Amino acid sequence: MSAEVFTAHEIALALGKTRRAVRRLLACVAPDGAKIVRGNSASAWSLDALPAAIRAELREIAGRKVYRSEADVLRNPPERYESPTPLADIDPGELVKAQKLQRALAAALALPGHVPPAEQAARAMQGYRSEFGHGASDRTVSDHLKRVINRDGGLREFHRIELYIAEEPALKRTPERRAERTKARLSWESRRLGIIRFD
Repeated sequence: MSAEVFTAHEIALALGKTRRAVRRLLACVAPDGAKIVRGNSASAWSLDALPAAIRAELREIAGRKVYRSEADVLRNPPERYESPTPLADIDPGELVKAQKLQRALAAALALPGHVPPAEQAARAMQGYRSEFGHGASDRTVSDHLKRVINRDGGLREFHRIELYIAEEPALKRTPERRAERTKARLSWESRRLGIIRFD
């Protein structure tokens, strides 16, 4: 029975890296076979053939998430979070707040996984006070921390600003949006005046 093989694209998805970055790591490793992807043949590698650096990352991901093995990570890669609202449409002020939150939580998120949650929460609170200039409730800081960790999905890509964006961020005030708001306001005022007239 032949060993299961994985393409560079599948490995990249599992690691949360670009395909180009994975190809660089595999440059000196001969493929063990090929897979047909969208009608084309793609080089593929068995788990045992993968470089030590890739195997170490797979073990780390498997340890953080509920995976039975490194192969399971490759078969069912963690889903990479994408903001439902394109960053280009988000108000610059919201991005500034997200950057501040990123800096506030950086020390807490850099702690090893075996650190007690209470210690991580305390470090997050310390960072929050330092960055925002005031404290917040334990629940608020804890909610921020949990949201970022859940969005990251175990990939530890805490450099991604998308992880820190608010659930419903304010959007840029483009001419189109201003026109829509003006139209909605005029419509509401027309209805209000109509009600007054008929009362």
